[in-house]
Amino acid sequence: MTKDIILVDADDTLFDFHRSEKEALFRTLRRFAMTPSDEKFEAYKNINDLNWKALERGEFTKSEIVVRRFAMYLDRCETKRADPLEMHLFYHDELSKLGYVYPSAEPFLKEMKRRGKRIYLITNGLIKVQNGRLDDSGLRKYLDDVFISDAVGYEKPDKRYFDYVVSHIQGFSAEKAVVIGDSPSSDMQGAINAGIDRIWVNRKGLATDLPINAQVNDLDEIYDLID
Repeated sequence: MTKDIILVDADDTLFDFHRSEKEALFRTLRRFAMTPSDEKFEAYKNINDLNWKALERGEFTKSEIVVRRFAMYLDRCETKRADPLEMHLFYHDELSKLGYVYPSAEPFLKEMKRRGKRIYLITNGLIKVQNGRLDDSGLRKYLDDVFISDAVGYEKPDKRYFDYVVSHIQGFSAEKAVVIGDSPSSDMQGAINAGIDRIWVNRKGLATDLPINAQVNDLDEIYDLID
């Protein structure tokens, strides 16, 4: 496919969010005198995923889910009590410092820039967290712009998010653009809503009924897909 504009997701596409999320949670649990474990992390991760999916469906606001997830976690996994808002604030601060990226991420962005592509980061998330991790990662120099849902006011897959992105890219053409991301419900559905081609980075071996233009296991498999 011939593409000049690349709209690439952040978490679990460029960033190893699993690693960052786990480390931030463990630091948070220790801060509130709780004992971290892999089992607790998996429980938190499932709760967090449920809340972000609810956000995508418009059932809660972002300010609600970030606290709600810790309230749910405390009810299900801990006997000690803590303020879920305070847990969120500490976790939020720690997560903003943890910009781990996949080994394939920087080479991919560097090669796309060498080919003259314009690259834009499209990400759901909180401004402080995404900007902090992006600065820590060293990837910002490859990006033409960054669109964080917390600043845009809408979340992927909402078409209004993509309308905002499109309106802020000079000379945008849907035919010349491609969305690259890991989430069927967020990235792929969002691209469909916006009428943009899509490449699914499916590291987890998931299945989807959504129409996908191409599926890869990692970013280095995209080199031969984009002219």
